[in-house]
Amino acid sequence: MKYSMTFAAVALIASVSAAARDTHGIPDCAVQCILDATKSSTSCGETEFSCQCTADNQKKITNAAIGCVSGACEAADQIKTLEATKALCANP
Repeated sequence: MKYSMTFAAVALIASVSAAARDTHGIPDCAVQCILDATKSSTSCGETEFSCQCTADNQKKITNAAIGCVSGACEAADQIKTLEATKALCANP
């Protein structure tokens, strides 16, 4: 069963900087989805969390990433993605 979720800040995605590959707890299945969503829906850099974590950008990133994450990840990893992104924006 796939969960439809609002990644409180899928934005944190960025934290999954391709260079650093520190995914901050975001499951591997969701990393590229979130990076692509951040790039396509905002002008934020991959590690520019203060930009990604604004309410407006969180919404944009979530809307752009949700379909990809739902298709790429099992339910448990979707939940982990939600939890990791919330934590990231709580402590950018």
